[in-house]
Amino acid sequence: MKILPNDLPNDVESLKALLLEQAILLDKKDSELTQWQSKYQLILEQWRLAQQKQFGKGSEVSPGQSELFDESVNDSQEDRSDVDTVIAKLFSIRAQNLSASLCRKTYLVKQLWWM
Repeated sequence: MKILPNDLPNDVESLKALLLEQAILLDKKDSELTQWQSKYQLILEQWRLAQQKQFGKGSEVSPGQSELFDESVNDSQEDRSDVDTVIAKLFSIRAQNLSASLCRKTYLVKQLWWM
């Protein structure tokens, strides 16, 4: 409630009562503000903990996940030979489909880094 200067009472007792009423209202609002701030801090802390739990270092570990990328050397050797076989088949199929009248050149291709 806004009080304009012209609406203020002229006697001292009324001014004291008005001042006391305003002080009580201010204390009430201060305590409400403190409660809201503590609730906000609690919710913010809960949100941060949830974010850390969901996206933090600990979230990266789950049962069986280490087995997904645990490749042994033998598996990679087998995969490499499979890739080489597929590539050789593709080149031989392409070479067979070409006309015999075309000039043929052989190129040395560098081995790819993952082979």
